[in-house]
Amino acid sequence: MALGNWDYISWNNQGKGGNDYYRSKGISIELYKNWAYVYSREIWKILKLNSFAFPTICAIDRGELDLFHLKIYAERFPKFQEAFFIIVVDKGKIWGGIGVYGYKLMKDPSKCGDIWLGVENRTKDKFFEWAKSLDETIIDNWIKKIKEA
Repeated sequence: MALGNWDYISWNNQGKGGNDYYRSKGISIELYKNWAYVYSREIWKILKLNSFAFPTICAIDRGELDLFHLKIYAERFPKFQEAFFIIVVDKGKIWGGIGVYGYKLMKDPSKCGDIWLGVENRTKDKFFEWAKSLDETIIDNWIKKIKEA
């Protein structure tokens, strides 16, 4: 789905195309452009956060985050469409996605307009390569499901 100049693709636990968010036990993670937001009404109220709009508790740019029962992995790959990759592992379940700048910029100013690409196959391939590098045993089977779908 496109969001302005940005596009994303995500996969649920069955390896099928999913939503731009993952929800589990009062926590939501949203893939947004080329980063992610984490939401929780309960955590926001307990921490009395005022640096983010309710119920946002943080933004994820890159790295690993253990958040209660969730393990969140995120990384940036600017050479691949300004890509942002995210995987959430939730007690044997998995969700993941890619956010990218969806246009190819034309280098020749005499050519009008940019070309819409969406998420390119080379970016998906890089996502799968990155995912396999993570220390999670369920990823290989999940990738297999995605590729078979």
